[in-house]
Amino acid sequence: MKKYILTGGTGFLGSLLGEELLRRGHKVVFLGRHKNDASYRDRQCKALLDISGDVPLLHAVFYEIDFANPVLTSDAVAQLRGSDGFFHLAADLSFRERDRQKVFQANVHSLAKITDLISLLETPLFYTSTAYVHGAQSPGTVIQEKLYTRPKQFNNPYEESKYEAEVFLHAWGKRTGHPYVIFRPSIIIDREGKASTPYGFSAVLIGLLKLREHFKTPQGKLLRLPMPFPYARNASLNLVPADLVIRWMIHIAEHERARGETYHLVSARPFSIREIIDDAFVKGIGVRLMAFSAPLWLVHLWITMLSCIGDLIPMLKPLTERLRLFRFYMTGDVRYATDNLASATGDDLGELSRVPHGYLTQVAQHFVARYNKRKLGL
Repeated sequence: MKKYILTGGTGFLGSLLGEELLRRGHKVVFLGRHKNDASYRDRQCKALLDISGDVPLLHAVFYEIDFANPVLTSDAVAQLRGSDGFFHLAADLSFRERDRQKVFQANVHSLAKITDLISLLETPLFYTSTAYVHGAQSPGTVIQEKLYTRPKQFNNPYEESKYEAEVFLHAWGKRTGHPYVIFRPSIIIDREGKASTPYGFSAVLIGLLKLREHFKTPQGKLLRLPMPFPYARNASLNLVPADLVIRWMIHIAEHERARGETYHLVSARPFSIREIIDDAFVKGIGVRLMAFSAPLWLVHLWITMLSCIGDLIPMLKPLTERLRLFRFYMTGDVRYATDNLASATGDDLGELSRVPHGYLTQVAQHFVARYNKRKLGL
């Protein structure tokens, strides 16, 4: 049995990682805060039991702390000192410019307090960043697994905050000699139907689901008129399964020789936007779209026009707002080096990235099923 500390355990990836660590027989100390009238313990247990009703909670421990000032009692510090690792996944995932201050507070300023606690506990840090710390890049750019040169432009405050967090961690590690690892996952999807998230790829699915509801007849049938959906011919999305991300995080955490590096937790086979439209949007969700390839400027113009229309037509706003926030990811074609990941895990990343026919359709249908259950309060 190993002992790990974990923040962000009520989130999508954090809950799946915590569940897997417990299932492997490890002790997991969850750190978090209460929300509204729910205690942190209750919130965390619910997140774990939502994944699986038989998750072994015997070795789960819960401490309630505020990440802006993460203070533990002397007894707790004594119990946690020398743990096998501290997985820090807690973050604010908002892409909205109006949330900039809140995002930086959660993702950058609180990190200094977290590293003070980690130094006190004398445990390695496993930090979850994002593959998109590179900001706006030219199509075909290959991003290396190291601290990237500061880009001229970020697509949103979340990207920028994660870049600043990486800069801080590199300086902290160099100054203190404390062992740490940086994980950079791309867009995480759940192919097993275990969990769901309203962020990332799922945010666009939610927008399409809400739009579909407005285009149904009173009998529940979809109207025949399809919505035009231009896409950039060479654009792709790097969608990586959550179970692979968790497998890699745990494997790297268990090996001391893997520390001090940055790892891209990405798929070796990005999906083209055309595949995503056909398999996830049309077949998976059942929306009617008239997809066609178009110049990049036309795609951006279409999304901008939709955003303006969404301000006037309420039923379009859930989709148009999400398209505006995620358009940079749906129109780009950036590649990720995975030398560190392949070396640390020994995995054949190309083989792991092979997917069966109907893969994205199944992922979308899993999400729709969980989304509908949540709407019904089940």
